[in-house]
Amino acid sequence: MDKGAHFYKTDFQIHTPRDPSWTGCEPVTAEDRLEFAKRFVEKCRELDIKSVGITEHHDICFIEYFQLAAQDEDFSTGVDPKKQRPIIFPGLEVTLQVPCQAIILLDADSEKSIQFALIQLLNLQHLYKEEEKKCPPPQPLPFNSLQDLHNKIDENSILKNKFIILPHVCNDGHKTLLRRSFQDKYKSMPCVGGYIEKDWEELSLKNKNIVNKG
Repeated sequence: MDKGAHFYKTDFQIHTPRDPSWTGCEPVTAEDRLEFAKRFVEKCRELDIKSVGITEHHDICFIEYFQLAAQDEDFSTGVDPKKQRPIIFPGLEVTLQVPCQAIILLDADSEKSIQFALIQLLNLQHLYKEEEKKCPPPQPLPFNSLQDLHNKIDENSILKNKFIILPHVCNDGHKTLLRRSFQDKYKSMPCVGGYIEKDWEELSLKNKNIVNKG
């Protein structure tokens, strides 16, 4: 008998070798990128991580390789989370003029055309050059609130009801939403949670209370 809530090991902020700050191998060919994704998937399985969000800054280039690897390259029925281990959530980490950072997660069955629709909506397609080792350093997107970002995506028929937004809620820094004078922005955000880049134990008690109360 199922006795209630289930908790799974997840990580929704995974960057790729295209990140400007990445150190290490920088695969460029499709074969090398898939091999990199396979090694990543193997490690997730070893650690029993059930789902990950591939959320590079303003870039989707590597997502399809992680999806392929997680499905053991079985794309006979397209992107299928039921075949994936771990489940791959496509997405982006974005920098806004609020200013803060946020993660946009798409449904796990979102294929590349849906991912690219998000890139186009945010006017990032001119920066999307798959043949490059790195994507350019991110510049703030012209959104002054999380509500503005949500509304823009939700107006798109391809993306509507296929995404969630998670703001950065660490203790400090100009890219976190939890800071002095931002209480109205936090209270009015159309989000179901947030993300942190450190261990939960490192979050201040004050901010834990804010996050827990929503």
